[in-house]
Amino acid sequence: MPTLAELAGIALPGDDEDKLDGLSLAPLLRDPSLRMLPQRDWALSQYPRCPAPGTDPADYYKSNKCEFVERSAIPFMGYSLRTDAFRYTEWATWNGSLLRPEWDKLVGTELYAHDAQASCNNKLNACFDDYENVNLAVDPAHAADVKTLSKKLHAIVAAQYVNV
Repeated sequence: MPTLAELAGIALPGDDEDKLDGLSLAPLLRDPSLRMLPQRDWALSQYPRCPAPGTDPADYYKSNKCEFVERSAIPFMGYSLRTDAFRYTEWATWNGSLLRPEWDKLVGTELYAHDAQASCNNKLNACFDDYENVNLAVDPAHAADVKTLSKKLHAIVAAQYVNV
């Protein structure tokens, strides 16, 4: 809503206490050369995972029917943190009672490098998928990246629940 309101020239409702979630993406629409919003160096996404009962964990990606699942019954939730250099994802067991991830019960971690894509066909993001074929989360050379991104991800997600 902040994006649509800014583009339409409409003031957002409420005061600072009732502030709407999110930031306006209008700066990115006005200047496509921007890679991130000026006030934020990351983007967060959240994705539920609802594998059929009895599915082998190695096949969870094949089974994901969450369309009609009550959010309290979702078994796993993925959170991805996209920075200029990486996409980092943690798949956590979902606590349906509290509607929060259980970070101490991870079922998967992913880390993909994106820092080299600017040279791909001399166009930014021209071969985006070429950079998500090797999961670097288990590579000891990226242990510090995983630790840093995990801490940042947890802090960003925790901030979503401050006023809830």
